[in-house]
Order: sequence, then structure tokens, then C-alpha cells
Amino acid sequence: MIFHVSLSLALMGSLALAAMLWRWADRVAGARPLTWFLTGVAVWIMGNELPTWFGPQAERAGLMLLATAALTAAVFLHFTVAFTRTRAGRLVAAGYAAGIPAMLLSIVLVPGGYEPFAGLQYVAIPNRIGWVTSTVWALVAGAGQLVLLRALLTRRGLARRQVRAVMASSAWGLLCMSGYAIAALRLPMAPWPLLGLPLYPVLLVHGILRHELLLANAWARRALAWTILVGIAGLVVAAVPLLPFGDSRLATAAGVGIAFLVLGGPVRRLAERIVYPGGNVTPADLAAWRAALRPAGDPADLARRAAALVSRRLAIPVRVSVEGALSVQGVTVSHSAVDGAVPRSLHRHPPARPGDLPRHGAVTDPLVEPEDDGGGEPDGMDSTALPWLACRRAGAVWETVLETGWDAAPPGPRRVAALFGVVLAEEAHGLERAGMLAAQERERQTQARLAELGALAAAVAHDVRNPLNIIGMAVAMADPDTRAEVSEQIGRIARLTDDLLEYAKPWSVTPSPHDLTALAREAAARRPGVACHATE
Repeated sequence: MIFHVSLSLALMGSLALAAMLWRWADRVAGARPLTWFLTGVAVWIMGNELPTWFGPQAERAGLMLLATAALTAAVFLHFTVAFTRTRAGRLVAAGYAAGIPAMLLSIVLVPGGYEPFAGLQYVAIPNRIGWVTSTVWALVAGAGQLVLLRALLTRRGLARRQVRAVMASSAWGLLCMSGYAIAALRLPMAPWPLLGLPLYPVLLVHGILRHELLLANAWARRALAWTILVGIAGLVVAAVPLLPFGDSRLATAAGVGIAFLVLGGPVRRLAERIVYPGGNVTPADLAAWRAALRPAGDPADLARRAAALVSRRLAIPVRVSVEGALSVQGVTVSHSAVDGAVPRSLHRHPPARPGDLPRHGAVTDPLVEPEDDGGGEPDGMDSTALPWLACRRAGAVWETVLETGWDAAPPGPRRVAALFGVVLAEEAHGLERAGMLAAQERERQTQARLAELGALAAAVAHDVRNPLNIIGMAVAMADPDTRAEVSEQIGRIARLTDDLLEYAKPWSVTPSPHDLTALAREAAARRPGVACHATE
């Protein structure tokens, strides 16, 4: 009973995920062949279960469905080539050239039969033809694994992690399929690995999906949660007959209901951790990020702190930039940091448009342009090849966007980076506001000092005039030459005091009409030999 429940769950999961992938096939590399592969897995499971559903008269139809395994393996090879973007068209053609004849051979000739095994009434046991088809299936599927292995050895960073996730899901599927090998080889044990088959399509699709398919990942999370809950319900249904009151339908329904109520929350959290590995961000994490970023004194320091935090959280080097305002001729000053090291950079960017990049964090306000303080990159590190988290202001909005290097990221790291970007945008806004307040305070202090200087100048000018009058009266009886010299110097000092008074008193500009022609003629009249006349 429990094995049939497991296979039924795997069948429903494969068909549901195939339909979901078909919906977004144009947005994920390799999604179209993966859709057909999941459909082939569902057909293969139906071939195993058809006699159980409809009896011995369905054995021939079930064997014909099982014959499609070789073609499904060729589709898997096609998927691995498309997913890794490997130029291996001839290899794909060779896979179909081997899989299609093997499928036709198993359809024309009987590849085996159904026999009882380990308490199961109908288990497909291959004969020689079946073993030939199985060998072709194994070789073609193995070629797909080699394509993934080659990509794993040649890729770097997050792309390599994604390939590794697909290989891990394939290994899980191979482990589950070993349950049929137990039956085919007639080993003295039950095919327990088949119980893990419902997770295989979910894990495989999870290894493929990108974070931009957020809705698809949400459906994958729900599908996984329901798959686990239905599997638990199947275990409860299988275990109730072993109890003294096992014949009670009420006990079975109560057991299933209690299992759903008690395990519903933990199972959903487990599914979220599986679909978004490493993507669980708690309020404590957000508070810790804010506390670590808030002491930043300038954009360069903010970029350093942010790079260190997000790199430590994701366990990979991440480039973080906090970009300043547009200055002369569209040049943007950017403070960029890689895991604590700040390279000097002056990037030219066009003005950001709202639809250019996905917005993950936004805070409004004007920008105070930062200054670059230089620095250098770590030796041997190419920061342009790293995942790049850019915090900038577009228009009146502070935002953090996932720039280059995130396309191959699993959903979890992208989710963490997006949430971290919200905090980074908030702190960049706070740093900007602090800079604006500091600038306003400096301006206020400057104005206050200028006002004090004006008051001092007025006092000095007033105090100087009295001594000048006394000096003028003291030399009234002196000889003419002395009076002329003293009068000239008193006049100079008087003009300086007038200038100080003029500077000290408040002034304003009042526009008034003037005749420019008359002014020009008056100026020309003061210059000998210069004439001024009107022209047409």
C-alpha cells in the first residue's frame, strides 16, 4: 500500500511540475526539455502502476508505457545540454538515435512481465529485451550526467552551485530508482528506496528554477509541503490497520487530521528551507544588519561594511557599490567594495530608468554626493566577475538592485541579497540624511560667524571715526603741508571704515531700469578719441 501511495505522489508531482514549467518555459534555460522529461517520468510511473489500477488486462499497455524510458533518457540528455548551454548538438542527436530505436524495440517485442515481489502483486521484471533497453537507458542518462559533470568542473561561483544542485537531485533519483533494481535482480529485500521518489521531481525542478521565477518557487514550496503531508497521511493510513482498532474508519480519519494539524506548520517551514536554502532571514538578522551598517561614516565605509556582511552571510565574495549623484557630463562616482576591500572606481552610467532593473529596496530623498577615497582590490580577485549588489539613487528614490552575477544564483542567496538590499537602501538614505544635516549645520555656523564678523566690523568702523575727528581737529593749526598730508590719510581711513560699514549692514539686490545707451555714451565721453554712435 505505502509503495503505491509513494508512486502516486511521484506521478502527481511530476505532472504538476511539468505543467508549471511549461508555463514559464521561455524564461529558464532547458525548461522545455525538462518539461518533457518530467512527463516521461510520469508515463514511466503509470506503466508500473497500470496493472495495479486496472488488473492483468492492462499489463500489455503498462509494458508499452515502460518502453518509453529510453526516449525519456534521451530527453534528459537534451535537457542537460540545454541547461548547461553546452554545444553538443551531435551528442543530443546520438541520444535520440539510441533512445528511439530502443523504445520501438521494447514496444514491438515483449520486454518482460509483471510478477509478485516483496508483497507487491505487480512489479515489472525485465527479460533480455528489457535489459537491453535498460542498458541503452542507462548509457544515455549517463551521458547526461557526464555533461553535468563537465559543467561542474568548468563553471565557477553560483553557476557551479546550480549545476551541483541538479547533479544532487539526479543522484537522488538514481537512488530511488534502485528500488526497481532490487526487484529486477530479485534481491531478498523490499524496494524501500521507492519511498523517496516523490521528492525527485521537486528536487530536480528546484535545482533549475531561478529566483526571477518567484511565483514558480512559491508553487514549488507549496507542492513540496503538500507532498510531504500527503506522504505522512499515507503512512498514517498504512499504520492504522496495525492497531487494535485498525478497522475503524473514524480512527483513520482522526489520525490523518491530527497529523495535518500537528505537522502542518513544521512541514511548511521545512519546505521553505528546502526551496529557499539559506534564504531564511529573521527579524534578528535585519536588526543585526542595521546595527552593523549604521556606524558607517561615508559611502565608502558603508560599501565596505555591506560587502563584509553579505559576503559572510552567503559564504561567497560579493561586490557592493554605493553610488553617488550624477555630476559633470553624466559621470557617477561609485564607492565599490569586495568583502571589505574598497577599489577605486569612477564609472560612467546613463541615468537609471524605473524599468531597467528589479527594485528590491527604495527610500526617497535627495542625494549628497560622496567623495572617493581610493583603495585597492584584493590581489588576484576580479571584482567584475563577482555577484554585484548596487545601491544607488534613481530620481528621488534610493534603491538596491541585483546587478550582474546573480542569474545563476539559487533562490535562497538571491532572496537574502534582496532583503539585505532593502536594509542597505535604508541605511544609505540615513547616511545621506546625516550628511545633509551636517552640511546644514556647517552652513548655519558659517552664517553665524559671518554675522559676528559684520557686527565686529561695524563696531570697529564706529570706534575709528571718533579718533579721526580728534586727529583732524588737532592739526587744524599746523602748516598747510602737514594739514594736507594728515587730511589725505584721514580720508583713506574714512573710506576703509565706510567699506566696513557697507559690508556689515544687510543688503539686497533690487532690479531697476537703466538706459544702456546713455551709460555707453557717458563711458565713451570719458575716453579721449573714443566715439559712440548708433548703428542699424
